[in-house]
Amino acid sequence: MMRRFWQFLAIALVALAPTVVQAQAGTLTLTWTDNASNETGQRVERATGTGSPITCGTFTLIASLAANVTTFQDTGLTEGAAFCYRVDAFNTAGTSAFSNVASAVVPFTIPAAPTGLSIR
Repeated sequence: MMRRFWQFLAIALVALAPTVVQAQAGTLTLTWTDNASNETGQRVERATGTGSPITCGTFTLIASLAANVTTFQDTGLTEGAAFCYRVDAFNTAGTSAFSNVASAVVPFTIPAAPTGLSIR
């Protein structure tokens, strides 16, 4: 009977999954809702995407964040590349399920306009 109590306690303490991850075009800033009140931290995973609609490849860990963090800025990405993201929360009892997957294409930067035009 004691074993079942500890199994239940461990399950009850696992952090809850964040929800609603959105990658905002331009800076690829991820935002989500922190549904856990007991997490030690959160992890962000990224996968390369292809096609339209975007199909995600294999996810890899790109950041481990502190508890109660609800944003992450992914920088240094190639313009025109597609990426998929997901987030989970963790504590000493275990890891939550992953959030939903959000995807975005890194926008192209418009070049600066030429200046100093003259006729000689």
